[in-house]
This record gives sequence, C-alpha cells and structure tokens, in this order.
Amino acid sequence: MQNIPAHALRVAAALLLVACSEPTAAESGFGGLPPDVATSGDGGSDGAPSLGESTSDGGSDDAAADETGVDPDDTGDGPGPTAMACVYPSTTFGGPMQPLDIMDDPDSAFRLSFTVPGMPDPTQVSAATLRFDSYDADHPGEEGRVYVNGSGPLDLPANVAWDNADGTGEIDVGAYLVAGSNLIEFGPGPLDRSFFHIGNVELLATATVDDCEEASDTGDGGGMGVEQTVHYSDADYTGRNNWVWRCQAGFDYAFTAASDEHIPTDCEGLYNPDGSAHGTATFHFPDVVEDDYLVEVHAYHTWNRNPAGATVIVDGSSGVVMQRTSMEGESSFETAEWGVIHLSGDVDIVMDSSQGGYASDAVSWIRITPQ
Repeated sequence: MQNIPAHALRVAAALLLVACSEPTAAESGFGGLPPDVATSGDGGSDGAPSLGESTSDGGSDDAAADETGVDPDDTGDGPGPTAMACVYPSTTFGGPMQPLDIMDDPDSAFRLSFTVPGMPDPTQVSAATLRFDSYDADHPGEEGRVYVNGSGPLDLPANVAWDNADGTGEIDVGAYLVAGSNLIEFGPGPLDRSFFHIGNVELLATATVDDCEEASDTGDGGGMGVEQTVHYSDADYTGRNNWVWRCQAGFDYAFTAASDEHIPTDCEGLYNPDGSAHGTATFHFPDVVEDDYLVEVHAYHTWNRNPAGATVIVDGSSGVVMQRTSMEGESSFETAEWGVIHLSGDVDIVMDSSQGGYASDAVSWIRITPQ
C-alpha cells in the first residue's frame, strides 16, 4: 500500500466536507438555490444567495440569469399588473336621457355628445365595449350613427322590439379609444326622420392596470384651458319677443314665456309673446384654448320650468339641463352642469327653446371651466 502524505489527506478531507454540505437538486428546488429563495423572490438573510446573484465566484450576471432563469436586474417586487374588467362611465351617467330628433336631414352635423374620462393608455386595453341605454331605437342599420373620438360612423344598435321601448346597445370600440377623455357622439341615420333617446353611456374595458381608477389621463386635452363666462345680455337671440329679460341687480336673467303678464317685467320692453315661447339664445366663446371643459348653466329655477329640461347645444352637441324645482312655488338661482366636452377655437353654446310645445327655459350665464 502506497504511503499518502499527511498534508494530502488533510486536503482530501476538506474537499469531501465541502461536497457533502452542498444541497442536492432535489433539496434545492428552483435552479439549485435553497427552496425559500426560489419561491419567495427575496434575498435570504442567512447569507444564502439572492435571486439574480451569481452562485459562483466567477462568471457574469448573464451567466447567473442562465442558471436561475431570472433576470439579474429583477427587483423582486412581485408580478406586474393583471388584466381587469373596468367600467368607465360618462360624466353625465345617470342624468336625463338625451333626445335626438332630426327631420329630412340625414347629413345633419347635430350630435348628442358624451364624455367618458379616465381611460388607460390603449396599449393597456385588450378589449373595449361602448354600452348605453336607448329609447325607440327600432330601425336596425338605419336608426342612427355613432362616432368615437371623431372616428366612424358606426351603426347605432337597434331592434324592432325597441319600438317606443327601452333598449341597451353595445359596440366594440377598442380600435378608436385614446388615453384619458373619450368623446362619444350620436348622430342621425339615413331615414327621413331620426328619432331616439340616449343615456347612461359608459365604456367597458379589459385593461392591464393595477387599479381601474388609476388610469392615466393623458388624452388630447391641452391642460392649459382658460375659464370663460358669458352673460345672457351678451348673447344673440332669435325670437327675442318670446324672451323676458329681468335686469334687476342681483336678479338678472332671461327666460322664455308665453304670457302677457310678463310684459311689464321685461327691462328692454322687447317682450311681445306670440304664444309659443319659442326662441334661441346663442352664447359666443371666442378663442377657446383646447382642453376638456365642464359646461355649466346658471339660471333662476322654478317649479314651472320646462319639465323635459332646457336643451343646450354645445359646439353642435346637444344636452339637457334640468331647471324645474320639486315643489310648487319653490324658486332659487342654481347652477346646473351640462357635462364635460372637448373644445377649442371659437365655440357657440345655444339654449334652444324653439322646438316642441310651450315650455319655459331660463339662463343667467353660461360658463366653461377646464378640467
């Protein structure tokens, strides 16, 4: 038997001790690392190597990534956002249903307008549906047209069973959305008469976000909008004979009426009713800085105002503000919100009391405020 030097025996014993102390693949779990490190993604506190660290004295970070299957630059903060079902309602969700009634003008530029804020970036959205309530949308393929951020037209969903009845329409609009505020518009179809009501507009999106309410509002709003207010005395009128101007200090406003009893209260002496209470007041907003704006109408609200609400057309898009108090004899100055809309350039806002039967609408001033 060959004699082995004592120092060689000591080296061999040290190597055997190291080999026995290394964990086996079955003991290690992920990538040969201790099980607690492989499953948690956190660096160990007992000196064990963390994910992304090299398990040898040599080699690069790339080698470590190859061995562990994990990017060495991974911070170990856990998984990113997951796909969530999110609902984004319009700024007027739950308000009165908006009517569209266009006769013999399928090319009319008139639109019912709804703003839906808060959408995440389109790259985070895998599917999106526009959903809304309708009334009397009963001509499939012909009822009306829908526009999303100016794109379209898309057919307004309709059903013969919705004749003089409520319905719910849905349209795939994933290809047309932008981050932040989205403009949804409803216009007339090809029929001789387009008549329907729209309300409760919302967008349903499958979005890869941490929280549906934390979407980035990075739409095309300039963010530099300037508030403007126009007084009723600065508006342009049609049917001025059907408008009463009350010019008392602290009690100044205009309203449509049909009764002779209001003749003495018109401060300009131009009120001479024809019995229809029809007329319009157009408020001019010059050089509006591009942005999303809240439109508000300040007026004297009474119990006998228009039960259907006052029709207000903002830059071609129609909406309604309610001005009727709940109790007879009750009255007060109130500010009603029309809604939010994207505006720029020279903008006209029209209070339109020229359609339908007799009803009283009122206005003191109209204001646009950037959002």
